[in-house]
Amino acid sequence: MLGCVYVLGVQVGVVCAVFMCVQAVRQASTASLMIM
Repeated sequence: MLGCVYVLGVQVGVVCAVFMCVQAVRQASTASLMIM
């Protein structure tokens, strides 16, 4: 049971990290476009 919870937590953490990376890249690209 704990193993399943641990795996789910890791998956959620990975998804959150990827989402944060995508958001950061989008913000950086929009900022560079505004600068141009």
